[in-house]
Amino acid sequence: VLKYCYVALDLESEMKKLEENGDILHEIVSPSGIRIELGKECFLAPECLFDPGLVGLNNVGVVSSLYDISESFAKGDKMAVLLCGYFTHGLTGFETRLQREIRTISNKKIEIDFKTASSLEQGASFYSKFDIPRGI
Repeated sequence: VLKYCYVALDLESEMKKLEENGDILHEIVSPSGIRIELGKECFLAPECLFDPGLVGLNNVGVVSSLYDISESFAKGDKMAVLLCGYFTHGLTGFETRLQREIRTISNKKIEIDFKTASSLEQGASFYSKFDIPRGI
């Protein structure tokens, strides 16, 4: 089911498009023949990364968290971000949305160097090449 998830670049537009198309984005048939219809959960599940309030959590989303950290460690108008794990590496639209939202809340033009890694080992390799303070 994860291969059907994606990050909506515009949530309102995505909801409207879904409503116009009958609330079903994908239909999956299990090996036992059971039909499973997927709709808004395809983009609302990952939306919780941006707005944890959707699932009742009183936390800030990934954009606010990254932006707060970047304000402490960004060098001028440049910021390096390393994203590790399946959701960051294989989730369509995640990096684009994250970049756009960080730029939206930033009061300055910021150049963001995103690196994605599918594993912790690959992430550690990328991290060692970043010119940032160690011990973060």
